[in-house]
Amino acid sequence: LLYGYFQRIRSSRRLEAECQRNIEVMWLINRLKPDFKTIADFRKDNKVAFIATCRAFVQFCRTVGLIAGELVAIDGSKFQAVVSSRRHMSLKRLKHQEQKLDKRIAQYLAELDEADKNEANEVVDRSAVKTALAQLEVRHSNNLTCQALMKSMELEQFNTH
Repeated sequence: LLYGYFQRIRSSRRLEAECQRNIEVMWLINRLKPDFKTIADFRKDNKVAFIATCRAFVQFCRTVGLIAGELVAIDGSKFQAVVSSRRHMSLKRLKHQEQKLDKRIAQYLAELDEADKNEANEVVDRSAVKTALAQLEVRHSNNLTCQALMKSMELEQFNTH
């Protein structure tokens, strides 16, 4: 499934074909030849683990510097100001955004299932899904970074620039 994600292969039938024709995949799966139903069932039965793996991968990329983070500095000065709602962060709002991102990831997984069902009938706009998923991953990564920073600094809310 991760190979399919990286190669933009959403359909279980296409993954089955890759398992039988692509030498990389044959090596990765030790020459196993699962059929499309096995792949689809595995994805359906292990949805939670798949989501956790995607999250762990994004965290790993952040840890090794493949995804750039931003340094946020806060001084002790207080100024009365009008703050944009987009720039004002609180733990509650970050957790809400995380839930929304989880829902969007679940929606992506549902689109994968839909692609399996409609594979023979219509073409899925893979570039749009890839772009949307990449944007979601960046937002999710930024959200987790802000939460970690706020927890480490024992803050309930802060404003970004």
